[in-house]
Amino acid sequence: LEVYTCTEEGVGIAALEETLEQHNVKACLFSSAINNPLGSLMPNEQRQALVALLERFDVPLIEDDVYGDLYFHGQRPKPAQLYSEKGLVLTCSSFSKTAAPGYRIGWLLPGKFEEKAKRIKRAQSCSTPMLQQWTLTEYLMSGEYDRHVSALRKKLVYNCERMRALIAEHFPDDVCISKPQGGSVLWVRCLKHVDTSDFFNEAIAKGVSFAPGSVFSPSGKYQNYMRISFGVQWDGQVEQAVKTLGQLVEQYHRKNES
Repeated sequence: LEVYTCTEEGVGIAALEETLEQHNVKACLFSSAINNPLGSLMPNEQRQALVALLERFDVPLIEDDVYGDLYFHGQRPKPAQLYSEKGLVLTCSSFSKTAAPGYRIGWLLPGKFEEKAKRIKRAQSCSTPMLQQWTLTEYLMSGEYDRHVSALRKKLVYNCERMRALIAEHFPDDVCISKPQGGSVLWVRCLKHVDTSDFFNEAIAKGVSFAPGSVFSPSGKYQNYMRISFGVQWDGQVEQAVKTLGQLVEQYHRKNES
């Protein structure tokens, strides 16, 4: 099931309540802080209301907090785990978006499901490398991680504005570009008749990668959307890639109009 998500404040509470009343929901999986691909940031008060609603229906929340440290302004959004009274929130996160993508090290706060989570962990991946965990532990305890993430956030804000400006320059005038409040991606809406998956392979052949909007919807929505990453090392190739992608979008805008 998909639930309406606001481009600014995340999951719609009223829409979620309606879904819970109409369906036998077993669990919810939400990016309850920084949403991917929208870049929306749910206010703490709304996150608290989300947890209260789910716990009223006794529905567990699997909270994907992988982008939580990459907020652009203000203070870090508080994890939904903080508001749980029944232990029904499982908070998942990782260092793959902030510190060490190649380590593939994450963590889980499983609430009341701790013993079940341990059994699944032992059964599926009991041999997580210790060296990487020790390295990250030292990195965290030294304070270097906090300093690194602070600098990374500033870089992402800068890259975000550069990417938005490039898209505005090289894409058709009628595209709509998100203004994320965190994370490392933009959500771009093309004209309704454009299916971005139609030119995905063509873009790859030209050395440009993006994520077609349809991959973010099990029901086939968002076909005229695309996700573009600005979490990259900026250089001339990035600017050329945006220009190339803009030409493809323009081409398919005109093709489908005719």
